[in-house]
Amino acid sequence: MIKRRYLFLAILFMAAWPQGFCQDAEALYRQGLAAAAANNPDFAFISFDTLVKTFPESPRCPDALFAIAEYYSAQGDLKKSGSFFNQACDEYKDFSGRLFAFARLYQFADLANNESHRQDTRDKMLAGNSFSLLFCDYKERAYRSALGHKYLARYFIDRIEFFVNGKLFVAIPLGAEGSDLKTRD
Repeated sequence: MIKRRYLFLAILFMAAWPQGFCQDAEALYRQGLAAAAANNPDFAFISFDTLVKTFPESPRCPDALFAIAEYYSAQGDLKKSGSFFNQACDEYKDFSGRLFAFARLYQFADLANNESHRQDTRDKMLAGNSFSLLFCDYKERAYRSALGHKYLARYFIDRIEFFVNGKLFVAIPLGAEGSDLKTRD
């Protein structure tokens, strides 16, 4: 009788473990946001990573992937970061942070001095984003990541400038020439 009780408890525990004892993706997402707001990026990472692995069809998944990529970028692991930014771009075409994921991938290619990857990333980014400049010098698009970082894209006639938390981190040329613009750390 006691063995059956322990067996039942063990099965119950293992069944609940993959979801981190959360019943849905929204709860995991809120848990990650709360950890990020409390300046606990490791706990936020765990929540977002669990969300992505357990609920890949959730509408919160692209934001969680972006946050995971930011986490790895902050840790200095640009390869893992790039793979998560790529996953967010490839799997979620309507993701509101997609433009900023491409900007980060462009920045990584520039830092690695990989011209072909930089050009491919630029072309993919421009293919999926149309804009027009009518009666103004520039247009802006903003995104706030799950880790709380504020992204801003400023479209000019000849370039797009990307800012994170008010600091310019990359400028991407729009013309065929001028591909020598560099990123900033």
